[in-house]
Amino acid sequence: MGHIVWGLIIAGGKSEQLSTGGADVALLNLAGKPVLYHALSTFEKCTEIDGIAVVAKREILPEIQQMAHLYGFSKMRKIAACSMPRSACLKTGMRVMDDQVTHVVVHDVSRPLLDGAVLSETVRIARRKGCGVACARIGGVVRSTVRGTTAQSTIDAGTLWETQTPYAVPRDVLDQMLNTPAKGKKTPCDEIQSLEMQGMEIKIVASPSMNLKIGDVADLALAEAYYKLINPERHAGGNPIS
Repeated sequence: MGHIVWGLIIAGGKSEQLSTGGADVALLNLAGKPVLYHALSTFEKCTEIDGIAVVAKREILPEIQQMAHLYGFSKMRKIAACSMPRSACLKTGMRVMDDQVTHVVVHDVSRPLLDGAVLSETVRIARRKGCGVACARIGGVVRSTVRGTTAQSTIDAGTLWETQTPYAVPRDVLDQMLNTPAKGKKTPCDEIQSLEMQGMEIKIVASPSMNLKIGDVADLALAEAYYKLINPERHAGGNPIS
């Protein structure tokens, strides 16, 4: 059987709301369109993606359905309601997917400026029985603290990466991770660490820092600036900037 890959875009949960005011990031305006539009557009254009499921708060599902129809997102197959926590949103998304889906690409709606090439590479890694995750290299000198603001040690930042989304993984592996309690006393920081704890090989896909997570209004303004930088022809009022 061939590989069938679906994107799972998480638009529900507290992490997908602004830290101040609690507005849903998915429906915020970014360059004249909802934030969710930008993530959906990248997944829609990606030849490795066969279908898309979106999980969001029940209250905004009609607006998401209208958006899919308005912009012609033909790959968006399922829209499901779930607010929080994140683990419940993931399980909801997995449940509504077609049985034939073999691989899943999880992405946070709050990262609208994902790179299409990065998305494709995470899928290629997952097809080889691994987990491909978008990460941005951390620059400068990093220090850890023992408590408060007291520095404990200095870390060579050349070996450090900030985890982003998307990440792609075989469906059965993600299913197992979501339904298997973490062993030991250590609580995983995120899904990637959970996959590591289950013995999954994690491969980093270098991603640009502009794939930032929108958590407040300052992040939204920065995302707008990044968008104009990578799409100059839409803002120059004339000839594209070479």
